[in-house]
Amino acid sequence: MAKILVVEDEAEIRQLLIELAENAGYSAFGSRNGLVGWHLLKDNPDVALVITDIRMPEQDRKSVV
Repeated sequence: MAKILVVEDEAEIRQLLIELAENAGYSAFGSRNGLVGWHLLKDNPDVALVITDIRMPEQDRKSVV
């Protein structure tokens, strides 16, 4: 089963995306900010897809570029 990581600071949106993925047959889990998301991705190299917000606390696209 493919894993999906949802990185979203809004808890309700994060939970909705996780539930949608699970209802579609995927294994999904989430992170509240970009920094934790990076660590989760590092610890789970078999993640097939990352869904993320662009502006995030702790880490966003500006801090990666």
